[in-house]
Amino acid sequence: MKYSITDLLSIYLPKNIRKTRDNLSDFQGRVAPYANSIRLYDVIKDTVEYLNISPSNTDLSLTTTATNVTVNSSNGTDATIAAATTSTAGVMSATDKTNLNALITLSGVSAGQTHLGTFSGSIIPDNTTIKAALQSLETSISSISYTLGNLSSSTSAITVVGGSNAVIGSGVALTLNPSNISLSTLGGSLNLSQLSTTGATNGQVIMFNGTNYQPTTLASITTHNSLSSIQGGTTSQYYHLTLNGYNSVENFPQLSLAGRDAVGTGVLQPITLAHSLTFSGTGTISLVNDSTSPGNSYYYGTNSSGTKGFFTLPSTVTQVTTSDSSDIDFTTTNPTTTPLITASLTTTGVTASSYGSPSQVPTFSVDSKGRITSASSTNISITASQVTDLVEVTQDMLSTFLQAGSGVTLTYNDTLNTLTIDSTTPNEVIDDRVASLLQAGSGITLTYNDPSNTLTISATGTGYSTVQDDGTPYTQRTTLNFKGYGLHVNDDSTNLRTEVQLNTNLQLYASLTGIGMIAKDAQGVAYEVEIEGGTGIHVASGLGVLGNPTISLDHLGIEDLVDPNADRIMFWDDSASTMQWLSLGTNLSITGTTLNAAGGTGTLPPTADTGDFLFFDGTNWTQISPVRNTQTNNTGTIITLPSTPLANTPLTLYINGLLKEPVEDYTISGATITLAMNLVMTDKVTTIYYTT
Repeated sequence: MKYSITDLLSIYLPKNIRKTRDNLSDFQGRVAPYANSIRLYDVIKDTVEYLNISPSNTDLSLTTTATNVTVNSSNGTDATIAAATTSTAGVMSATDKTNLNALITLSGVSAGQTHLGTFSGSIIPDNTTIKAALQSLETSISSISYTLGNLSSSTSAITVVGGSNAVIGSGVALTLNPSNISLSTLGGSLNLSQLSTTGATNGQVIMFNGTNYQPTTLASITTHNSLSSIQGGTTSQYYHLTLNGYNSVENFPQLSLAGRDAVGTGVLQPITLAHSLTFSGTGTISLVNDSTSPGNSYYYGTNSSGTKGFFTLPSTVTQVTTSDSSDIDFTTTNPTTTPLITASLTTTGVTASSYGSPSQVPTFSVDSKGRITSASSTNISITASQVTDLVEVTQDMLSTFLQAGSGVTLTYNDTLNTLTIDSTTPNEVIDDRVASLLQAGSGITLTYNDPSNTLTISATGTGYSTVQDDGTPYTQRTTLNFKGYGLHVNDDSTNLRTEVQLNTNLQLYASLTGIGMIAKDAQGVAYEVEIEGGTGIHVASGLGVLGNPTISLDHLGIEDLVDPNADRIMFWDDSASTMQWLSLGTNLSITGTTLNAAGGTGTLPPTADTGDFLFFDGTNWTQISPVRNTQTNNTGTIITLPSTPLANTPLTLYINGLLKEPVEDYTISGATITLAMNLVMTDKVTTIYYTT
């Protein structure tokens, strides 16, 4: 299994995400894949394989009664969901549904309402809950009190505290004694003896003339601002004012609302409901032919005859049809009953494999829909000319590879490019070593005096040897030289053997088993130093008997490299287990000590925030940052963003959590978004876009 169950359980997909078939950039703007993304197809495939699921179809149907619902399976066990009780969950029974409808009717408001609507009085506030309404009513009633006394009492006969119209006459004459009503809230009193209604006519008002209250006819009202006149009526009507700029409220069209014209001067105007909305005489706005509780099997709309209302949803699927494209192949089973549609990506012909390696660069071709149409690997090639100062690099590596052994010190001068090898072996050690190496041959006696550090060589034999110098036969009375060893024979006397002279500073080198060199100590005595190759260093004898030895680099195949006659970079090729010259591929070059890469120009930012991206506009790379903006309290169709989104980058728009489609639902120009719908104050608008 490619993914574990833990991986599958930790996958979360955002809501409202779908791929727009022909708009790849729109899809990429919705879901930005990350480095460890798991394809949904792989998740489903691995889950099916892990659970060993065999594809099969199951037909489900429902059987309902007044108390339960049974889910019937065509190839499995039926399941019955019982009605809910006071202690267990379940489906709603028919009785429960009847009781619920009765409760909605009893509330006096339509289904789905969260408040009681408006009230004609002032005691209970509009749009309140049942508890809040009862609380307002209780508070108002508890604040009303009555004190009824003897009407002949010299004190106030009736005291009314709080409440509107707390004492209302019902046609029976009421005589107050004394005839003075205290107006404590007005800071005065009303003397009934000053009140007279004698001779009052229709349209008059009671006015105090300084002595008494008498019926008085009002003079004409001077027009002021929007107030133009006072309208009369019958004795059963209230008087009302006529406002300039519009008719009185009584003259508004029937079944219309009064509102303020925000575009004009602010005068009232009628608002008429259109389309599927209607306004009843009781002050209720509802859908045309609305239903109190239509249920889940109905939809609201307009039928073929033009009638609006709730209509029954179709119970079966007529036909499901799919159409393959160049990108997706569809497979459909049971298109008219329980349709199952399987979608798969069309094969592009690219071989499934891993591309690229430490010595190769992967190359891909991507079409306009983001599919890889070809893939290959290209060798990385860097020549020696692309490596700056190979000699210096080699010298530095050599100084690192050479390790000083016992009695040897190494001193590397990077400026002078010299490596000095010194021996720190004591003379006594060398003397003892030479004494042990020298072996007396035939006719030779060796006497080593350790305290005095002397080695005496004596000839005990009487034999003679025939020698040849440089190819010339030895002749009497000539000098025989052994070139390079400080040994010569001068034939000045008849006893040739006694004339052989040995330089006192020369010692024999019998202990050397490899390549060596001659060094001289402080006493002027020559001694041997054997040259051994350290890590990565090879020591070889020279050509011929007296050929000069050579020291060469022998590390990771560097010694096999030849001058590439071009700038190159040296690298380790692990597949070949050797050092190679790295050749430059397409769009790569070396200038001096700089490795150049051709392509888009631009400057990478020195710092970046989490979530930033590099955006290529076709010419340059630019750092862009995501911006998430949330707005409320918008109306109309215009949304103004705090900044202008970068061109050719994705923009995502949500309204109340629902994803909106570009062009179809909105258009954008600069920092302004124009919607195809009107916003209300409660709408929440969220945009995600990118800026520099």
